[in-house]
Amino acid sequence: MSYDVYLRGPKCAHCGVTPQEPECPDPTYNLTPIFDLALTGEPLPNAEVSEGHVVILGARTDRPRGLRILSGRTAAETLPDLERAVLRLNDTAMTHEFCKLEPANRWGTLDDAQFVMQKLLDQARSYPTFTWEVH
Repeated sequence: MSYDVYLRGPKCAHCGVTPQEPECPDPTYNLTPIFDLALTGEPLPNAEVSEGHVVILGARTDRPRGLRILSGRTAAETLPDLERAVLRLNDTAMTHEFCKLEPANRWGTLDDAQFVMQKLLDQARSYPTFTWEVH
């Protein structure tokens, strides 16, 4: 299972046309703990609740986790969070903490998270008025 990540453009006030949306990565849910630590600097809340339960069964957590933290916010609003996340992911002092969060099957690694987060940051810079939608 993987995230569905979109940057939705605002409709034109004059013609109602929505601009072309950029292509966003669709990373595995296995990266949720890494994304969460990178974006918040905190451990994953409700770690005992799987992403499968959140997505399929609608389980609730104390707050949105992983990339869902971005959902509903404009790209411009999330720039500071994404910039900090990229810095954390690339900080060699934190490498061990992030690597501990990699799944045993290696389906979602720190390298993958670094790539995705940098891509999201680049897109946020390019489309600041667009709004994140993350499932």
